[in-house]
Amino acid sequence: MISVEFEHAGFANTLTLELPKTTQLKDVQQNVCAFFKQAFPKKLAKLKVYSKIYDEFQQYPFEDVIGDDILVSVTFEDTRDLYFYDLMDRTSFKHTLRDEVEYEDLLSRGGTFLTFKLQWAARQSKPDFKEKIKI
Repeated sequence: MISVEFEHAGFANTLTLELPKTTQLKDVQQNVCAFFKQAFPKKLAKLKVYSKIYDEFQQYPFEDVIGDDILVSVTFEDTRDLYFYDLMDRTSFKHTLRDEVEYEDLLSRGGTFLTFKLQWAARQSKPDFKEKIKI
C-alpha cells in the first residue's frame, strides 16, 4: 500500500488515499472527481505521476511508484471513454415495456417520476401486487 496525495490547481485541499500499487485509473476516478467537484462520469481525471500522464481507464498509474507516498497532479477533461456510462446502463434501474406505458400514463395524469419509482418498487417487492390500470 502506498499513500497517494492528489492535488489540483486552484484547490487548497488535497485528497489522500491509501492504495495498492495495482490500482487502475478507473478505480480512483469517482473519488477524485467527487473530491474536486467535477461531474463524474462526464469528466475524466488525468493523473501526472512523476513526469508521465495517465488518462486511460485501464492504466496502472502507481505501479512504478518508488517509496511509500507520492504527490500526484490532477487535471480534468471531458471523457472520451464511455466505460462508466456503459457500466451504469448495464447495472441501473431496468424497466419493461409495461413500466414505460404506465410511466407515460402517470405523467399524463400529472404524476411524477418519484411517484412512478415508488409504485415500481412496491410492485417489485410484492410480485402478486396488481395495480388497476385505467385505459
